Amino acid sequence: MKERPAKPKKQPVNIPDVKSASAAQTIFFPRSIKELLTLYNKNPGSIIFAGGTGIMMNRRSQMKKGVAGARPVISLKRVQDLTKVVRRERFLEIGAAVPLSRLASIGSRIVPKTLYNAIINYGYYGTRSLATLGGLICSPWDYSEIITILYALDAQLEIRSSAHTSWILISGFKKADGESILSENDILTRVRIPYGRWNRSYSRVFGMDGSSTYPGAVFSGFARIEKESIEDIRLSFGGIGNRVIRERNIEMTLQGKKIPLTEKDLSLIKSQITDLLDGFYKPKDIKETGVLATPASIYPVESYRASALKRIMLWFLNNLEYPDYLGQIGGLQNRQSKLYF
Repeated sequence: MKERPAKPKKQPVNIPDVKSASAAQTIFFPRSIKELLTLYNKNPGSIIFAGGTGIMMNRRSQMKKGVAGARPVISLKRVQDLTKVVRRERFLEIGAAVPLSRLASIGSRIVPKTLYNAIINYGYYGTRSLATLGGLICSPWDYSEIITILYALDAQLEIRSSAHTSWILISGFKKADGESILSENDILTRVRIPYGRWNRSYSRVFGMDGSSTYPGAVFSGFARIEKESIEDIRLSFGGIGNRVIRERNIEMTLQGKKIPLTEKDLSLIKSQITDLLDGFYKPKDIKETGVLATPASIYPVESYRASALKRIMLWFLNNLEYPDYLGQIGGLQNRQSKLYF
């Protein structure tokens, strides 16, 4: 009998770092931040892909407009440094590609409680398992409750390219038109959330459908009360002009005030918040009638949002002397529509 030829030994299979998704599109899988930045520098205009929730929504919009989507894609799936969560002494450091579901699994003892509540109420579990913190920050829909809280906490962002590394406040990440300040070669890599000695915190979402994913508007407030006095306070508002705003003049006005606040103090704050929120409306002349329209008549939805935000903020300020009440309400903020104003 003839001997059968020996079977060739199987060679180990290596997962490729580049994958052809189609004849017109390429997907890169870098394994380190250095490799990621090199690829992004060599392929300007590439799509940075983490969870993909925001990209898919944008892609649907582009398809309706007939815009082709054949740009190279750089996946962050294998860049381990972007999926790390590290607890430091003074802040929590989170990789930009960390999904919201992982932050929820860490718990409220490490993640600030108010932020933790916002995370577990963000959309459905499937959405949270895909959506990443960095993707949410870079999204043009940047007025969710999570982002509004990060503004109030003065979160810091690490921006890296092959040429430089810098840290900026989240409040400086978006331009007036809503676009990020990232240049062609810049990538958001890490988020730092400072720990503060806040003994009063409250965040509130309201919308037509009670959704926290795309809310009508959001208010987030943090305060440190010592000896019946406001030692520090942070106030942020989301949803006005589809962006998040903070007015430090209001915070400075409140610092050092005794609680409960006097009618004079509240009157001054009402005036400041009205000027701030109404400043986003630009009344236009109605040529047909020759009458100058009011903000409420031109922007009824925005006017309603501003009115609700004023009431919620004043409610928060009037209850600073009752920490237990704020804490109980804070845990129910997105679960019972009865709490909406």
